[in-house]
Amino acid sequence: MKSSIVQKAQKYKVILAEKAQKHGVKPKIFIIIFLLSFIPYYGGIIIASKGLIAGDIRLTILGLLTNRVAWASPYLYVEIWGKNLRWYIHFLVWVYILGFGIYFILRYLSFL
Repeated sequence: MKSSIVQKAQKYKVILAEKAQKHGVKPKIFIIIFLLSFIPYYGGIIIASKGLIAGDIRLTILGLLTNRVAWASPYLYVEIWGKNLRWYIHFLVWVYILGFGIYFILRYLSFL
C-alpha cells in the first residue's frame, strides 16, 4: 500500500517537472513568492481594517492595494515568465486576478 502511494507521488513529481520545464516556470520560485506574499497579504488586511476603523480612506486603499498585489504576485510570476502557455491560460489568469481583485475591493469598500 505504502509503496504504491510513493510510486504515485514520484510519478506526479516527474509529470510536474516536465510541465514546469516545458512552460519555463520554476516551482521553487513560485512557492517562494507564494510564501513571501503571506506577510504583505495579511498586513494589507490589517492596514485596511485600521483605515476603516479610523475612517481614513487613504489608509484603507493602501491596505487594499498591498493585499491585492501580494495576492496576485504568484499568478503574475506565471503570467510574465511562463512560456508556451495556451491562450486560455493567459485569459484565465487575468480573469482570476482582475475578477477577484475587483470583487474583493468592491466588497471591502462597501463597508465604508
